[in-house]
Amino acid sequence: MTTICSRCGTTIHDKKNPTCYNCLRIENERKRFGQRGLSSPYVNKMPPSAAMSSSALKPAVIPPKKPAEKVVIISRRKQRIALNELLKDLYGSTRYLSDILREGQLSPSQISKLKQTHLPQYLDKLIEEVLAFWKKKLRWQEVEMLRTKYALDGKPVPQKESLMKQFDLSWNQIDKFREAGLRRLRSGSYIAFFENIVVKVARLTLTQ
Repeated sequence: MTTICSRCGTTIHDKKNPTCYNCLRIENERKRFGQRGLSSPYVNKMPPSAAMSSSALKPAVIPPKKPAEKVVIISRRKQRIALNELLKDLYGSTRYLSDILREGQLSPSQISKLKQTHLPQYLDKLIEEVLAFWKKKLRWQEVEMLRTKYALDGKPVPQKESLMKQFDLSWNQIDKFREAGLRRLRSGSYIAFFENIVVKVARLTLTQ
């Protein structure tokens, strides 16, 4: 039969001599080292049971945001900025996706729900559809120059020299391809098709 020391929590196995040698040693160490102003390495040592209970009482620590999560947040912000820049170039003035959605007969509550709970999925699918639309209607050079101009896919915008070297084009040629692509996209039929994509993807996203 064993007993537990009420002072330090140490298990005492000797029933006939229930002396806690841990407490006795600590007391002797105090007497020995206390006379010279020193401290024993054993005096303040916390028993395992007490140490475990104190660590259990420590508040939970929330880990910092991982770098990958920060990258995702930054890329989402870049996506919104890129879409706003594209809309401004297409319409010649400041215009937002919410304007197109309202004109497409989405209610304020639907637009709010899309922003609050479905925005990442909506942006990804919308950009995927827009790029697919460009590939069908524009020359490949126009698609690539517009893609690198707005960085809709969230990738960093290439540096001027890097872009020229990658496609073996002068900066004047790159500008011409971008202007030609935008002229096509500004035409009435293309604008209507683009707005239809914006509304269609929003409705599909809300049903998921």
